[in-house]
Amino acid sequence: VISGERRAMRVKMFPLSGGLGGMAFDITDLEHARETLDKHAKAHDDTLNHVADGVAIFGADRKLIFNNRAFQEMWSIDPSYLLDKPDHGSLLDRLRERKKLPARPNFGSWRQGELSYYQGGKNEVSEDLWNLPDGRILRVTRQRHPLGGILLLFKDITDELSLKSEFKGLINVQKATL
Repeated sequence: VISGERRAMRVKMFPLSGGLGGMAFDITDLEHARETLDKHAKAHDDTLNHVADGVAIFGADRKLIFNNRAFQEMWSIDPSYLLDKPDHGSLLDRLRERKKLPARPNFGSWRQGELSYYQGGKNEVSEDLWNLPDGRILRVTRQRHPLGGILLLFKDITDELSLKSEFKGLINVQKATL
C-alpha cells in the first residue's frame, strides 16, 4: 500500500559491496491491463462456446489453442485429446484414421494444402465444402488468425442444401404442371 492505495510492484534486488540494493517498479497499470485482457479472452471463449458452428483456432506453431463444444461434438473427439493441444497435422491424421474426413485420392498432398494456410502468402478467407462419409456436408472456412496461425469454422449445411434441393424440385414440378 502506497499513499493509501494498493499498488502492484515488481521488486529487483541486486548485490552491492557490503550489502544489498533494491528497486521497486510500479506495475499496477500493467496488471490491470493483463486482468482486462484475461476477462476479454474468457468472454470471447464463452461466446464461441455458444455458437452452433464448430470453431478451432491453431497458433502459429500449428498447435490447437482453442476449440468450442460444437467442434468437439461435430467430430466426436475426446476432450482429453484436445486438451493435449494436438498440432493441426496430427488432428487431420486422427480424423482420417477414424474415417471422419472426406475421401481424398491423394491425402498427403491435400493435407499439405491444408497446412499451407500457415504460410504468409494466404491472407484471404478461403471456403470449400467437405462431403463427409456420414452424409453430412460441411462448409469449411479458413482465415489467418490475428495473433498468428489460422481460424477454422465448420458449418453443417446438410439440412440447408436438402431444403434447397426440395424447393428446386417443387418449383420444377410447378413449372411442368403449369
